[in-house]
Amino acid sequence: MPRALIGLPVAMLVGGMVLATRIPDGASAATPTPTPSATSTPTATPLPAGTLRILVFNDLNGDGIRDSGEPGLADWHINQGCSDGILPLTTDASGEAIMRLSGGDDCLSLVREFGWLPTRTNINVRVPPDWDTAQPFIFGLHDLGRTVMELRGESIAGGVPMVQGVPGIEEPFRSCGHLFFESVGPIGTYTVVVVEGADTHAGCPRPGESVVPSSDGVPPTPAPPVPFAPGTTVATSWVSNGDSMRFFAAGITDAWVLDQSAGRVTQHCAEVRGVEGFVPPGTARVFVLSDRARPGCGAPGRMVRLLRDGLALEPAIEWRAGDVSQTLPRFEVRPPGDTRVSPPNAGTAGLLDADRHGARPNPWPLLCGAIVLAILALSLRVSAPRD
Repeated sequence: MPRALIGLPVAMLVGGMVLATRIPDGASAATPTPTPSATSTPTATPLPAGTLRILVFNDLNGDGIRDSGEPGLADWHINQGCSDGILPLTTDASGEAIMRLSGGDDCLSLVREFGWLPTRTNINVRVPPDWDTAQPFIFGLHDLGRTVMELRGESIAGGVPMVQGVPGIEEPFRSCGHLFFESVGPIGTYTVVVVEGADTHAGCPRPGESVVPSSDGVPPTPAPPVPFAPGTTVATSWVSNGDSMRFFAAGITDAWVLDQSAGRVTQHCAEVRGVEGFVPPGTARVFVLSDRARPGCGAPGRMVRLLRDGLALEPAIEWRAGDVSQTLPRFEVRPPGDTRVSPPNAGTAGLLDADRHGARPNPWPLLCGAIVLAILALSLRVSAPRD
């Protein structure tokens, strides 16, 4: 048989397999049990230099692999930029979008939609500089439905943003919580946990039953229960090992906690994290640690003195746990004088004495000296012989 006739059936077979893997979005209901394909990462035709193909697909079985019969997702929005979302992209009917690389840091942020859970990669990612652009950058998403609840908030451990940890929910519903994404940046650690309900997963909470956020199995401090409410997003926080006072400010470099009852000053109670993006220069996220996170630091009733490059600021503010950004007063450098702070040695406490911490110079020694000199000059003038 001629080779051309042998190759024709083979080509038809291969072409049929390719067409079978490209199912329109609406056909996903006809394939409830996807069959794994031979390759988990499809190979695409290389794009022109400096461009990247992005693929967003419907991960029907939630295994993080694009199987045969799992279609692309159209009309998903993707922001570019490592600091701020710029140049948004939208996926086409096949779930693809084309991105032009900057040649430096390239980041992608998939815009969230309620009830969808990422299964292949975080929805906020940095494109590796050595990424092979012949391969698409793939996001897998699994649809949990609209009967779930989202818990969103910041992960704090030891008073500062968590760099590692697995936020979730406590027993008896631990298996019902799914980490949506965890974004660690200069501002903090922002987390979203999706909680399934009894309608989607047997044994999960019913409307009104309480769930308790936790981090690595450690309940927050305090641990307020959250009533399960399907179809809603609830703001909460994953806070353990002591809370902190948190706020945004410009130019703050440190904070002292003034313990009035003990007459002591504790230094270095602040952790300062720079903030990127469209914010005034020098803006930072300041965490004034609690006494439990760092002994001698913040506690109810104690005052906090903020420092800017070693200069004490007025007024002092009362320490309290949580975000106080909206209640901060207008700060000013302390009155003229020796405002350059000379803190006590690290790990020790100094006296809470206003003269040691930026008070005005004492005028009495100079005034007394002037009076003595005036009396002496007058007495010499009286005793001098007259012509």
